[in-house]
Amino acid sequence: DTAPSGQTLKIDAADPRNTFTGKAGPMNKMFATDGRMAGGIGGSKEQHHGVSANSGTLTFNGLKVLCTGLYTLTFHYVTHGDRGAFMRVNGGGYRHVEFKSTGAWNRIRLKAVHNVTLIGECSGNDEGVATCPGTDGNSIKIYNDENWCADLDMIEISVGEGQDFDLDADGDPQKCPPPSSKSGKAGV
Repeated sequence: DTAPSGQTLKIDAADPRNTFTGKAGPMNKMFATDGRMAGGIGGSKEQHHGVSANSGTLTFNGLKVLCTGLYTLTFHYVTHGDRGAFMRVNGGGYRHVEFKSTGAWNRIRLKAVHNVTLIGECSGNDEGVATCPGTDGNSIKIYNDENWCADLDMIEISVGEGQDFDLDADGDPQKCPPPSSKSGKAGV
């Protein structure tokens, strides 16, 4: 799936294309999208009070967007207390994300992370004409080696403010910003 310009791409955290490590993984939750979400993310590399180490991670794989540029990622999550995690895009630098308490383990809340650079299937030349060689998509890793992360239901990817992606009648990009404009720092 590719996020069309001006629209939102939604990916379930429990999607089988995603990668889990440690004790992180899909779990059944009636209130979640499609009845499943991702839990067990984070934890600790050390054993504490007889509880085995976890350090679970979730990586969203194959996230495709049309044009390289800045996007907003919106996480749907639950947690009964404030929790944090680190987000790493395409193996680049990390960004800390705070997940405020939802007040209950069955109440979903949203957390938007703005100005995230994603690599597109298409790129613009100096005139903005789009060429679309295709990519394997972007990856977004969620982890915390010291504390627990919120349980994640899904992620939404939407075009960031100020991006100019013009489409033709078939929905194909006619204009992507040139590589040097509006694309920000790669990976975060």
